[in-house]
Amino acid sequence: GFGDLLAEGSARAAQKIGRGTMQHSMSVKGQEFAMHEPRSKMGLAYHFALSPTGADHLQGEHDGAFDPDLTGDTHEAEASSVFMQQIFPLGVLEPVPSLSAAEDKVRLFFYLQHHFSFLDALCICLFTTAPVRITTFDEITKIVQSVTGWNISFWEIMKAGERGVTMARCFNIKHGLTAKDDSLPDRLFQPVQGGPQAGSAILKDDFEKGKKLYYEMNGWDRETGIPTEGKLIELNLDELIGDLMHRPV
Repeated sequence: GFGDLLAEGSARAAQKIGRGTMQHSMSVKGQEFAMHEPRSKMGLAYHFALSPTGADHLQGEHDGAFDPDLTGDTHEAEASSVFMQQIFPLGVLEPVPSLSAAEDKVRLFFYLQHHFSFLDALCICLFTTAPVRITTFDEITKIVQSVTGWNISFWEIMKAGERGVTMARCFNIKHGLTAKDDSLPDRLFQPVQGGPQAGSAILKDDFEKGKKLYYEMNGWDRETGIPTEGKLIELNLDELIGDLMHRPV
């Protein structure tokens, strides 16, 4: 019968077993990590914690593509790297170090998550698209225009992605999730013990500050992460206001 318990995932298994086992469950919202380590590319800390479905490494492009120390770009050539050129339309004009969880990393994740949200809505494989792969933002826009007949702009595409992120947030809140669920296992705030990233750790204060900054960028309440009435109206999602008013407390 123990296999049935393990089949529920490490988080539920740890909750039932107790005895401190939760510290060994590398999961967020019940979803386990994939192979990726946030202490070596810290944008993933926001991917994992702020994904509506739990630890998800496909909320946006990973840090290394925009870090000249990893792509091999020299200081003089970093701004002209292929990946940086492709992400320019999002307003990201400067490289962002992988081992940073600061404001520029939050902003990078904020834009990339909206872009990937739209790709999910279109069922376009993220392994084919900008800012790292071959299909550019302009080409994605033209594809949507050609298929739908709409005179859609890239700005509208990004707003549609933002709408998807906010709708998922409202769904989670309606079903009882709170800002406390946008968390990380404590182990990630402890230094890596060995290997090339030995000593690397995410600073908890930086992470909590970045989480609140992300809420603000989305137009959500800084403390609760609940979308504001103004943001829902701006996104033409005002029909969801009532759901948030009657959420579980």
